Amino acid sequence: LYLQVCSCSRLDLLIMRSSPKSKGPARKPAPGSASAVLLRAAELRKPQGPWKPSNAEEQRRFQELQETIPVLQDALQKLRQSKAKLAGFVSEAKSAGTRQDRAQVLETRLALLENAEVREVEWTISDYSQLLANCPKGQCIVSPRFSAAGVPDMQIIFHPNGNKDARDRYCSIALRVPEGISLSRVLYINHESFGPSVVKQAVEGYTDACPISIPSSALRGTAADILVVGVRDIYQYGWGADPLLQKVLLIGDAPASELNFELLREMRDLQLQKEKE
Repeated sequence: LYLQVCSCSRLDLLIMRSSPKSKGPARKPAPGSASAVLLRAAELRKPQGPWKPSNAEEQRRFQELQETIPVLQDALQKLRQSKAKLAGFVSEAKSAGTRQDRAQVLETRLALLENAEVREVEWTISDYSQLLANCPKGQCIVSPRFSAAGVPDMQIIFHPNGNKDARDRYCSIALRVPEGISLSRVLYINHESFGPSVVKQAVEGYTDACPISIPSSALRGTAADILVVGVRDIYQYGWGADPLLQKVLLIGDAPASELNFELLREMRDLQLQKEKE
């Protein structure tokens, strides 16, 4: 329509403006003329009233849509309420998780401080004969987490019937330490000792530790039906073992090793300066 209006010549527009108003009945402009195009454009610019159905089918569909609107509004309101409740649950879960994380950090820190001078951890396994019968080769049991010698979150891993690479009728034992920790330790099973050895990986131990000791029938099911495993002579290596750093609380976003070495250099330089003075 816009292109048709624009295609009208100026002469047609001047004729329309200069033509006198007719007192008789209005004549319809010729189809395709400039007057017809302008008249149609004026009609389209008139404000349109609300839409009304033009036949019975449109009336039926319009009524169905009007009846659906309250149902959809009610569903939307319920959805908003459910979303608000879910947001509240998520917020509570985050708060609870934060409190739990802080509690675990404080618990680990307390155990680390309490057991800083501990060099030996002993784990007594009860009902040993039943464990041998129910734990096949390749399966293991793991001790509770413990802290000792300034090292947190350690665990003893014991395979009663050996790990998958062990020889028949041999048990296996290992120590799990946090990543990046280097320490020296001795593992033992009853009176059998293994080590000392320097641990540089997260899990290190002995595949063929010692032959499996089967309790006698007289001991089975009694208080003497036990096995004692453990670790002793724990000594940490590296920057974490420096006594100066053990007195420093480290905070910040810098990598632990980088931050610790920087603090260590500063403290040693300060100590040398004081000795010179």
